Amino acid sequence: MAINGLQFTRQRWNPESFTDQNSLATALMTEPEILSKTLAYAFGDKYAIQYLTQGMGRVSNKYTKLGNQQFRWPLMGSLTRAIPITRTAAPASSIGLNFTPFTVGLAEKYFAVGDVVASDSRVLARVQEEPFQDGNDWIYTFRLITNDATATMPAADMAVGKELSFEFTAFEEFSQGGSSKEAFPMWFTNQMTTSRMSYSMSGGAQTDVMVLTVGARNGRGGSRLWLYEKEYQVMLQWMEATERLRWYGKYNRDSQGLVNLPGSNGRPVLMGAGIHDQIATSNRRTYTRGTEKLFREFILDLMDNSRDAENKKFIAFTGKGGLHEFDRAMRDSIASSMIVDTHYVTGSGQELTLGGQFVTYKGLMGTELTLVHLPLYDKKENNRQLHPETQWPLESYNFTVLDFSMYGGESNVSMVSKCTDGIDRSFRTWYTAGSQTPDGGDSGMSKVLRSSSLDGWECHMLSETAIKVTNPLSCGQLVCTAS
Repeated sequence: MAINGLQFTRQRWNPESFTDQNSLATALMTEPEILSKTLAYAFGDKYAIQYLTQGMGRVSNKYTKLGNQQFRWPLMGSLTRAIPITRTAAPASSIGLNFTPFTVGLAEKYFAVGDVVASDSRVLARVQEEPFQDGNDWIYTFRLITNDATATMPAADMAVGKELSFEFTAFEEFSQGGSSKEAFPMWFTNQMTTSRMSYSMSGGAQTDVMVLTVGARNGRGGSRLWLYEKEYQVMLQWMEATERLRWYGKYNRDSQGLVNLPGSNGRPVLMGAGIHDQIATSNRRTYTRGTEKLFREFILDLMDNSRDAENKKFIAFTGKGGLHEFDRAMRDSIASSMIVDTHYVTGSGQELTLGGQFVTYKGLMGTELTLVHLPLYDKKENNRQLHPETQWPLESYNFTVLDFSMYGGESNVSMVSKCTDGIDRSFRTWYTAGSQTPDGGDSGMSKVLRSSSLDGWECHMLSETAIKVTNPLSCGQLVCTAS
């Protein structure tokens, strides 16, 4: 289904035009994947993360539909690592002078004969003998790699707590041996959240409908789906609630695998981690005033953690306060740098890289940061801590930077849904008829067979989904702390 030319229009109820076959509810029951994607696209200007995942088809290839609420995925970090020093060098002074060997205690048996390591100040040394264990320490014998007999290893580099890192190997002619380093992936866990919403409608409220036109071109053609106006209003509430879940959900299974939040029937209420909960704590930084340097260095640091990504793309979600800070920071940068070459300014209208209201920042090493307005950050009803100058929510000044690069052919940020026995639970909706049926019809057995005593009917919506950030280390937050 082509998704363009989307528009909502209000119309009066017409039983001849608005049949069961083209109702939104019927479409959701018969084609839930297509229609839930369409809705995410239709409401995308307000609910950005659903638009950029479900609406744009960014659903996890491996975890699209699962039969279990919990799911895990691996992430391979660096293939090598630095090893801390646990026992200072011997001798303690003039370490390595005149090409003499020296010993150092390390936390584990990691390096092998022939490995060349680097200290904090980038002095190189080679492992000369296989290490042996002494208590909790592994004792290594090194020699400096140098042609200067007066060269020594700085004593400060050999202090307890400092580290040695693997660089490369070096062997003699007709040598033996060689080794490799083992690397293991990090594992991340999340779980799906079941969301529900319902409403009731009296028979007299069925007179106004909303028509969603999908795929129209020049006002012609396209598919027309209808829903009641009240249903449309509830749909807006549903979209905002599920959008908030994607951002603010908190993982609630403890280290023992227990969920200490019982529902009405005694079964546990599972909550999956939202985007904020998945971002690495180390990638959260605070600021009071935005600068070009702040954004540039932050993106460069995130890039270091996305080294294996394809088509690197960073998107910063922020409120109107953040848009203001970013725009001012870019203008200040131009003023201080005295940039006059117009080639720095690309695009037209309001979609400029440098100029107009800044939308995209391009920096060193091909970094590119695109800003997306997230209205949820601007709502004072939910964000009650205010900026001292503008009285806008402090949350409005926060930047949540997500890596939308591809990892192994899959988007770093994607949607996951529950599917069991062929039933897709990404978005389910159904009706309970009382004195009225949803389409206003009243024929056949429906005159006597109803499932509710309500003078009207009810609608129920349900989803069982989660948001998945494959590499949370390449995502981060800039949090405004102005006071």
